[in-house]
Amino acid sequence: EWLRQPSRNSLREGVAKVIEMLMMIGMEQHEREEHYLRALPSVPHWAQLIETNDPDAVLGRACVYYLACDVVGHTSAAELAAKLQQQIPCSAARVRALLRSAPCFREVYRGRWQLGGIAPRPAAIELR
Repeated sequence: EWLRQPSRNSLREGVAKVIEMLMMIGMEQHEREEHYLRALPSVPHWAQLIETNDPDAVLGRACVYYLACDVVGHTSAAELAAKLQQQIPCSAARVRALLRSAPCFREVYRGRWQLGGIAPRPAAIELR
């Protein structure tokens, strides 16, 4: 009732323009997101990679992927193999052998693996 008063016509028009502008911004954002998603290359599934690549290379890629996504930061070969078996065929022994042979994996504790090594600490700065 308050907005319907004739003296508030300019306020109604202003609100309508703001709403129209927000809708235009939303449509433009949606178009840009669609354009971006169309430009992204397609990511092959693990099954597609196994068909076209060396199985050990695919296993190594999967180990890198899952260790990089691990929230704890390290995992055992058996735990990693259990995750990988949902996507690609592998055994815990095969995963363990790959982890031991590739230099990008580090055994941080006995039987616990992580991706990459620990960065060296910078030398202490002496304050005088």
